[in-house]
Amino acid sequence: MKLKATLTVSHVQCSHGENYISISIRDESSHCNAVEVEMDFASFAKALTGHGYQPCMMDFNNSGVVGKVHEYKTENVTFKNPYFLREGPRLKAMMDKALKSFEVDGWEANRDDLLNSHRHKGDFFSVTFHRYVDAK
Repeated sequence: MKLKATLTVSHVQCSHGENYISISIRDESSHCNAVEVEMDFASFAKALTGHGYQPCMMDFNNSGVVGKVHEYKTENVTFKNPYFLREGPRLKAMMDKALKSFEVDGWEANRDDLLNSHRHKGDFFSVTFHRYVDAK
């Protein structure tokens, strides 16, 4: 199966002095990096000039979302945090209760939206949800 993708080649410079070439292949439908490759400059230069089988480090995206379609939506969720909790099991239980009816059919909430004052609108918070579905 062929998938539409984009390729990016970058020069990475780390503060601790490490330098390498990063190559990423991004799946267009899921918007996830499917493959990421790191290699040193000498190996990259040899590969570009026709010397095959150069050493590199490779990482596959094993999340199961490559080839799927990324969907997102925004919903108004009623949520009142009377104690202004910022963490802990009590806050998690309150968030779970507020989001339960929305997190169906694979939809997952950005839970941080329930604590973001910029997303607060009266008794509601504007919460972003996303999911990955099979391509049609």
